[in-house]
Amino acid sequence: MATSTFTILLFVAVIVCADALQCIVGNEYNCTAHDVAYARHCEQLEARNQVFVVKTCLAGQDKCLLFASKLSFILSNLVLFLVEETFDLQLITASCGTGTLDGCNNRQELLAINPRFGQITQGILTTSWNDDFSGPGYEYDLLDVCVCDTDVCVDVDKLSGYENTVFGRRFTTVAGNQLQCITGKELNCTAHDTAYVEYCEQLQSRNTEYAEQTCSEGQDKCLLFASKLSFKDKFDLQLIIAACGTGTLQGCNNRQELLAINPSFGQIDEFSGQGYEYEILDVCVCSTKLCVDENKLSDFQKIIFGNYTNFLRGHLLVVGILMSIGTFLAG
Repeated sequence: MATSTFTILLFVAVIVCADALQCIVGNEYNCTAHDVAYARHCEQLEARNQVFVVKTCLAGQDKCLLFASKLSFILSNLVLFLVEETFDLQLITASCGTGTLDGCNNRQELLAINPRFGQITQGILTTSWNDDFSGPGYEYDLLDVCVCDTDVCVDVDKLSGYENTVFGRRFTTVAGNQLQCITGKELNCTAHDTAYVEYCEQLQSRNTEYAEQTCSEGQDKCLLFASKLSFKDKFDLQLIIAACGTGTLQGCNNRQELLAINPSFGQIDEFSGQGYEYEILDVCVCSTKLCVDENKLSDFQKIIFGNYTNFLRGHLLVVGILMSIGTFLAG
């Protein structure tokens, strides 16, 4: 197979910017050889895998690029009636580049722009990865391309979505690009049974001031949830928790909406089971820097406590998250 610099989209324009563009770059290959003759080829492809990181692009590179593909190479011999699948390849590449297109296109849309864009080949998109998967025998199950021109516009969410499409799993985080979230917790517990006085004191001892925090590796969501609940006639609890986490939900949902998504989402793990009654359970989950902001936190405080405070007074790290909501924090 020929190896050449590959392109996606008539990359002929060169624009030199005063402020260099920043993009997520890296690549991921998963190659399965069905013929021993291609085992070494697959090893060489997978040896090119690079961790996704945020990098400053070179002068003249004015676009961030992300593309994903599932393809196979099938060798046919009609004389011998032989059809042999020699290898399958799944790949994702994120890179700096140049070009005239913007936005995302699937293979059908790429073919409509130019029939040559239906395969990864020389002349479609100049990047630092040297690949050519074109010509007779190549079959494409998937070829998606996204191109944009602002800092990290091909972001972790987009990368995660492509990984889920191509590899059946979601990406966690990008080195040097960890998420930042407001974190902290606020609990107000009222005991109606003397046996629960100490329990309420222990809950309230976990309160921490709200602060901006850089999330740990693998934590790709900011979470904010608020609740009013009671346990029989033993105690009442009002709480707000802001934290880093992981999960599949996006946006804000009240308890009714959470129950419709999954009945197990109607209670907080630590306060679940018979005897617990919920007046309020609201949850917000998002995946960009400080997307759960001070305004959202203030709104929740007024709903739960009837007032709001000045937050971000300190920069205390959360020692531990008191509770989680099933899949939200477990992923």
